[in-house]
Amino acid sequence: MIKKIAYTNGLARKFYDKFLPGPLTIILTKKNLIPDILTAKTKTIGIRIPKCNVTKMLSSHLKLPYTTPSANRSGEKTPYSIEEVASVLDLSQVDLVLDGGKLPNVPPSTIVDLTSNEIKIIREGALSLEIQKFIKDEL
Repeated sequence: MIKKIAYTNGLARKFYDKFLPGPLTIILTKKNLIPDILTAKTKTIGIRIPKCNVTKMLSSHLKLPYTTPSANRSGEKTPYSIEEVASVLDLSQVDLVLDGGKLPNVPPSTIVDLTSNEIKIIREGALSLEIQKFIKDEL
């Protein structure tokens, strides 16, 4: 599905083959079928495929990509419970909230910009060290 919604290259494929599903968000150039409302009118899209049983189950039943907002605003503290999310976001504006209970306190996903042949780590996260090693050893 990544190839349907974004332009990929060999570098991007190496990244998502190695690290997805998992705590990685890759930024790619979106294809024109992706509406601007999903990307804040930018030319890029962030793709995240978590290693989570709920999202695996949902994805197995859907034959199209779906989108979800972040549970926090950029740069703010990562929430680990629905109560923490509700304290910073107006949940009445959200169509569906899946409450998975208290989540383990782990680092957020690493965000990597792969829109060019230069790899840019946008946000350090759970895979930062592994990605740096991967870049050094395999690319």
